[in-house]
Amino acid sequence: MLLISFLGAIFPMSIYLFFLWKLDKNEPEPIKFVILHFLYGASFAIILGIIGGKLFSFPLNYFFSEETNALIKVIIIAPIIEELAKALLLFKTIQNKNINNLTDGLIYGAAIGLGFGMTENFLYFIFYSNSLATFLPIFILRNGFSAVMHSLSTATVGGLMSLTKYSSVKKHITVTFIGLLTAMFIHFIWNYSVSFSETFLFGIIFILLGSTLIVVGKGLSSHGKIVWHF
Repeated sequence: MLLISFLGAIFPMSIYLFFLWKLDKNEPEPIKFVILHFLYGASFAIILGIIGGKLFSFPLNYFFSEETNALIKVIIIAPIIEELAKALLLFKTIQNKNINNLTDGLIYGAAIGLGFGMTENFLYFIFYSNSLATFLPIFILRNGFSAVMHSLSTATVGGLMSLTKYSSVKKHITVTFIGLLTAMFIHFIWNYSVSFSETFLFGIIFILLGSTLIVVGKGLSSHGKIVWHF
């Protein structure tokens, strides 16, 4: 299952990354730079997320049961720590002179999310599937929705950061903070929804709608049909 898990994690995210790179038809981003962000998400961001999650969830063992602790870690701690870990590189990326519009921020943020999702998917495949029967449902859920959620949330941060790059420092910081909170909220809604059978379908619909809004918003802005007031 190791080879299947590896291929099942890397191929879908590589395809996503290619189409993400092709998203900017007017001024394509340097592919090496896009891959760099993808690799950051797949390595440093995931390591920071794991370490941070363990550090912040450890004290909960003294106050809550193992089951409650697990839920708090998934629903509250993971969205906060992982979104901060993924967004760290964007604070440096935004200083690049070539990052000057919504699409640029969306692409680099989404690339980080895809890299994070790829490594996380691989870990899920390794630890939670031991046959094709158990692998396939996890493969569909992780590649079709969980990894997309990571891409969507970090794309939101990157997009908002790029929109206010040339605004006042106060406005840029405020909008960046709003972007981080929005990313955490997206992550929270997804993790909460898929933690319970009663809300599972809502989580699926939420990610589909969120992805559609990002694509439509990017398309409209590219054609000058949306005026961004930042």
